[in-house]
Amino acid sequence: MCYYFINDNYKYKNMKKIKITGLFLSLIILFTACEEALEGLRTINSIPFSKEFTIDYLPVNQFEEPTVSIQLNIISAIQDEIGVDADIDFVEDVKIKNLTISMISCENKDNFDFLNGIKLCMKTDELPEKEIAYKNEIPKGKTTIALDVMEDALDEYVKSDSLELFIKYESTEDAKRLKIKVDINFKAKLRL
Repeated sequence: MCYYFINDNYKYKNMKKIKITGLFLSLIILFTACEEALEGLRTINSIPFSKEFTIDYLPVNQFEEPTVSIQLNIISAIQDEIGVDADIDFVEDVKIKNLTISMISCENKDNFDFLNGIKLCMKTDELPEKEIAYKNEIPKGKTTIALDVMEDALDEYVKSDSLELFIKYESTEDAKRLKIKVDINFKAKLRL
């Protein structure tokens, strides 16, 4: 009988260790999985935004003044993603995940070979110009270019009603009736 008592006590101690270890692991998983919820944040990994526009004439340029300016309303894209009733002030840490520029058509060009480099900048009536993406070496023969994006948060810019996107470029040839599409994919956090 003594044998069973020792064996039962041994089983009891092992079961207790297993239960404590299981509880501890469950707590770690719970806290890791709910870290954002504990901080009161929800990550939105994809907020797509697209804008098409036509440039009648794009002259030879050397990154001087911004040549193309486009009014943007990114607020509506963010509100569509987070819900119409959500307040834009609860959105924070807005960053660009990726950005592409595509040539839809051009009267005298088949691709972006006439460009040597391109920069995209944002500005508002209240905030200064800020570079958001660039490509220093344009791949030959392409009609779509993925730009390198900056890691900066753009909260105040995208929440503005006066947001403008500026395109600066360096080119060796002019382009006529250039129709372009800009696709920007944002990521952000929503404070709950």
